[in-house]
Amino acid sequence: MAADQSVLLVEDNPSDAQVYRTMLQELQADPLEAVETTGVDHVESVAAAIDATAASDDPYDAVLLDLNLPDSRGLATVERVLDADSSAAVVVLTGAGDEEMGKRAVASGAQDFLIKDHVTPRVLVKTISYAAERKRQAATLERQRRRLAALNWLVRHDIRNDAAVVLGWAEGIDPEDPAEARAVSRIVEAGESIVASTESAGALLEALDGDGDALVSVVLNDIVDEEVDRLERRHEGVRTAVRGLDDAVVARADRFLGVVVRNLLDNAVVHNGADDPEVTVDVREREETVVIEVGDNGAGMPERVRRAVAEADDPTDLTDVGLGLFLVGTFVERYGGTLSVEAGPDSGTRVRVTLERA
Repeated sequence: MAADQSVLLVEDNPSDAQVYRTMLQELQADPLEAVETTGVDHVESVAAAIDATAASDDPYDAVLLDLNLPDSRGLATVERVLDADSSAAVVVLTGAGDEEMGKRAVASGAQDFLIKDHVTPRVLVKTISYAAERKRQAATLERQRRRLAALNWLVRHDIRNDAAVVLGWAEGIDPEDPAEARAVSRIVEAGESIVASTESAGALLEALDGDGDALVSVVLNDIVDEEVDRLERRHEGVRTAVRGLDDAVVARADRFLGVVVRNLLDNAVVHNGADDPEVTVDVREREETVVIEVGDNGAGMPERVRRAVAEADDPTDLTDVGLGLFLVGTFVERYGGTLSVEAGPDSGTRVRVTLERA
């Protein structure tokens, strides 16, 4: 029967190697211990370790590595092993007075380190199992990151470029018939909406990827004016009112603050439901914060949905209100602010974003 996990032991001292092999397999013989079975291959040099990883049909789950070997010493040992097999979790063995070297090895890419004189069977087995699991989780996160990057490219480039082509052709049409003019107008609006959506989606993907811009001072006035104008162009008949922007209001955010405001406004209209939708934007400066509150005159958001907005870690939890508020919450958290959703005093919903004042 195949072992649950495989370990490559790289140790040039035969007696030490036998001790570690025995430790790794000792708990397996105890019927009261629920531990993974471990297969152990032993080599005595870095060169032999590189050959072993290349010859193995299945990658090793972990490498138990002595730092001082006949053909390599110190951190170079870790680097050579990682270069040969980046998928294995490396656990370094150090001497009793060399704990600092173990920490440096972890900083160089090892998952963990053990001091030889302090190793017990249970500590050794658990350390290797935990290190292998952390390495697997890191590999999964890296695959997800690459997929997000590919999706970001698709959204921000391919889809956006196609929408720009549609807009370019539509703007070149000059119909005389009123019905045709309305049709062209709708095509342009849809194209502009696609472009705006790709920007929002791209912003969300960048936020999820964790590679966001540094926070800077952002003037809120022009952003709100631009996004309110855009809202009125996209939704005929919506009435808007903006208060609190007579003087310059500056918050700590990044270039995506406009996307945040846009999604707050869109949410107030798309999920409004009133015959004559109204949207209010109230901005208030406090001593250390800036509050942006967007209200509507709709039927109101159910309490369970308001809780989901406040607590959601997964956008699929917000299917009732779309991805807009999930995106808002993602960026507000990155800005160090807060997001809250409340019922309006008479009707509708009040979505409040609180940011640090620049």
